[in-house]
Amino acid sequence: MREKYIVHKFWHSLLKKRLLEERDRSTKLEQAYGKIKLGTGMSDMGEIVERFLTKEKTYAQMLQEVESNEKKLEEVTKIYKEKKKNEGNL
Repeated sequence: MREKYIVHKFWHSLLKKRLLEERDRSTKLEQAYGKIKLGTGMSDMGEIVERFLTKEKTYAQMLQEVESNEKKLEEVTKIYKEKKKNEGNL
């Protein structure tokens, strides 16, 4: 009888410890989710994940646009300088 009591007490303390650990982990996850929600302004976790996954693709597209616009700027600058030079020769 005494052995059963000791075993029962042991399991009780073990399960109690697990429960507290799970509760702490859950609280940390909820706090992290709250920070993400506050920072992004979104409450749907699927939308947050989708935005995060597409962020890299969007960034790559933006870099391509910047590169394209820089080339256009160089061309326009070159044309402008040539016109300026031709006006000076007149």
